[in-house]
Amino acid sequence: ARFEVLPCATPQEAWSRLQEGPVAAVVCDNAEPTHWLRALAELRAEQVGRFPCPVVLVATATNDAVRRLARQLGAAGVWTPPFLVDDLRAHLA
Repeated sequence: ARFEVLPCATPQEAWSRLQEGPVAAVVCDNAEPTHWLRALAELRAEQVGRFPCPVVLVATATNDAVRRLARQLGAAGVWTPPFLVDDLRAHLA
C-alpha cells in the first residue's frame, strides 16, 4: 500500500486533520519541546475516546519506559532505528 504523507506543524494541526476525515496513521515523536504524542493524547482526552487511527511513536531508543509511555498515551507501538518500513507496517496492521 502507498500512503500520502501530510506533515503538520503542530500537534493541534495534526488533531484538526484527524477530525477532517480518514487518516491511515499518525507517526510522531514525544521529544522536547513539543511532546507531540502527549499533546495529541491530551487533545484526544478532551474528546473522550480513542484515536481514530493508529498512532505510532518514533523513538531513537526503545526500552520498557518508552513502550510503557507509548501505551499510556494511546500509541499503537514504538518505531525505532533502523526505521524499516516493514516495522512501521507491523504497527499499522
